[in-house]
Amino acid sequence: MDDLDPSLTQQVVSTGTAFAIVALRSTQALSRLRVDQEAATPWLRERGARWFYALAPNGAEIEWRARMQFNGGEDPATGSAAGCTISYLVAHNAVASGAQIHLQQGVEIGRPSDLFLSAKLISAKVTDVRVAGSTVSVAMGHIFQP
Repeated sequence: MDDLDPSLTQQVVSTGTAFAIVALRSTQALSRLRVDQEAATPWLRERGARWFYALAPNGAEIEWRARMQFNGGEDPATGSAAGCTISYLVAHNAVASGAQIHLQQGVEIGRPSDLFLSAKLISAKVTDVRVAGSTVSVAMGHIFQP
């Protein structure tokens, strides 16, 4: 519990797919993260989410890191969760409306991704959610038709 950021409440957020957004105090806490998906699933289902998306500040207000673990694996870049995250951060005034942030994911698994996020808060509603970025290529292929 000491690793949770007391200034940001945990919340289920959806911009199409629901994630339980968990704000941690530091990237050190984020690096220690181990989600027991079997134990977490009932709690998540009761709240309408499928996964936890944990994040922590990485220095400045515009620099963040995140992790999304699932069933023994980890996603190096979760665009759908990143959209929920910027919505959450802007709604909680942790990021200014319209500001762009840099979110890194996949660092702990050696597949760093760089996501750039922004959203606006207009009349107490989050709008104009934007997610862009790049990941590490791990495979290429071609589809051949006989």
